[in-house]
This record gives sequence, C-alpha cells and structure tokens, in this order.
Amino acid sequence: IREFKPKVIITNSKTDRHPDHESAARLVKKACFLSGLIKISTKKDNLDQESWRPKSLLYSIQNNYIEPHFVVDVSKYIDVKINAIKCFKSQFYDPKSNENDSFISTKEFMDFIKSRSIEMGHSIGVKHGEGFTSENKLKLTSLDSFF
Repeated sequence: IREFKPKVIITNSKTDRHPDHESAARLVKKACFLSGLIKISTKKDNLDQESWRPKSLLYSIQNNYIEPHFVVDVSKYIDVKINAIKCFKSQFYDPKSNENDSFISTKEFMDFIKSRSIEMGHSIGVKHGEGFTSENKLKLTSLDSFF
C-alpha cells in the first residue's frame, strides 16, 4: 500500500459464504489502517516509506446479496470479468472433470455470476453492473459523472 499509494482499494465482501473472503476483507481493512500510521516504519529497497492510507476502501458484493451503496456500469467489461474468473479453471465448472461438484464448480454458478451482474445492472438501468459497499461516505469532487 505504501509503495503504490492507491487512492482506492477494492476487496472482498465483509459478509460472504466463504470465511476466507471475510478474513481477507478484515486483513485488507487492517492493512489500510496500519499503512497510514506514522509510527509504523517500513522500508522498500532500504529506503523509508512514508505512511499512506487510501481515501476509500470498497467491498465487492459476492455470494450473499447485500444492498449496494453504489453500482458501477460494467456492461462493456462483462466478458473481461467472466474470462478473468475462468482463469481459476480448477475451481469452476469443467465438463471434463471427474471431481465431485462443489458449490462453485457447477455450471449454474457461472450463470449466477452473470445473473448477479444483470441484477445489479438492472437496478441502474444498464445491462451489467457491479455493486459495492463502503463504510465511509464517498467524496465526489464534481457531479460530472452523473451527466
């Protein structure tokens, strides 16, 4: 975080079916907080790093439905998202696999991912959307994105 100084970090949902996702969200939140503390010293290439805290920490909505605080139109990028998910081939549906089905390895799970995207998109009047929550109010510097 101190090296790249992101303004925004997106992590897993704080409440999800998989406990690892919830744990990851807690770890990321803690890392964002700690990276902003002046009294914690870290180095990169033997140089002191300055403290840095992202302005926003966003949580993606995953398996459990959560009312989003805002939804982003991802209609142009839905194929990129699906292809990125499919990179984790061993975890998802594979018609050639002889392994027992898991919660996410059925064909229906990928349908669920697409349906959730359609549901979120429908809520803002577009084809596909991605919903997020945040613990803090988001600061806008203009209303340009609304027009």
